[in-house]
Amino acid sequence: MPRNRLLDKRLEAHVRDFWPDTCTIQSPTIVRDSLGANVRTYADAYTNVPCRITRFDRQSFKVDVAEQAIGLSDWVVFFEKNQTFDLEDHIVTSNLNLEPIDINDDQSLRIGKRVMCKELRTG
Repeated sequence: MPRNRLLDKRLEAHVRDFWPDTCTIQSPTIVRDSLGANVRTYADAYTNVPCRITRFDRQSFKVDVAEQAIGLSDWVVFFEKNQTFDLEDHIVTSNLNLEPIDINDDQSLRIGKRVMCKELRTG
């Protein structure tokens, strides 16, 4: 096997370890209900997105992040740097439905972006 192919395989394995979770990114769409009123719903925009989802740990978090985001965040989701994502999107897993509060691109890892989220509870 050529050396560069071997390196690609090793890098691929390392990246899989860095993004151990997967999620679905849902984007908002506006539809009309039966009475003609506009209603915001969410539809799958990206599925099986590699990510890392962790509980928010206020003690180990930098103080220079917006205070409002720190107070509201329950979870932090890390995506690959080139993953398309907007503050109006939702992040969905098999047991979590998350709403982003802040996308922290400039202070995130060089290979990823950090999204601070709160959990959406249904019921």
